[in-house]
Amino acid sequence: MNASYVKEFLLKSSGRGVSVLFAGAELFSVRVHDDCDLKNLSNEEQFELYTLVKTEQRRALSQVPRRVHASLSADVAANNAADLPPATAEWLVSVLCKPEMREATLGDRAEEFRRNVASRGRRRAAALYWSEVVRSFGPLVWSSLKRLGLFGVAVAALRKLLGG
Repeated sequence: MNASYVKEFLLKSSGRGVSVLFAGAELFSVRVHDDCDLKNLSNEEQFELYTLVKTEQRRALSQVPRRVHASLSADVAANNAADLPPATAEWLVSVLCKPEMREATLGDRAEEFRRNVASRGRRRAAALYWSEVVRSFGPLVWSSLKRLGLFGVAVAALRKLLGG
């Protein structure tokens, strides 16, 4: 079931029309009819669209014979799990990283993680990922403190404590 098709949705919450291109059961692209960017959809509209797309994906997968579906699902799940960096480490980096650098940093680290999985295996790649996070923890915390202005507050408190 690799055929591509377009499914039209009407968002009940706003009345906006949305075209979604599927390749088999996989989402390929989304276009909002009034040329609105997807990022400009409200949370309610985004959730409604997500629900509609997931329902369509389940419907498309139900068309695939069960034996094929089970093996496809197992392969996809195994590949997706192997390609994803440790979630806790990724979250820690995303919280501490500057907002303007977050996407690039996480993308670079995920790319490096996938290369390490291919060359060294999942366990070694996860260990290397965590070691990178631990090594960058100090600079990331320092940067976060400076960004939040807490460094100035801490220095002022320290000076007050020392009588300066």
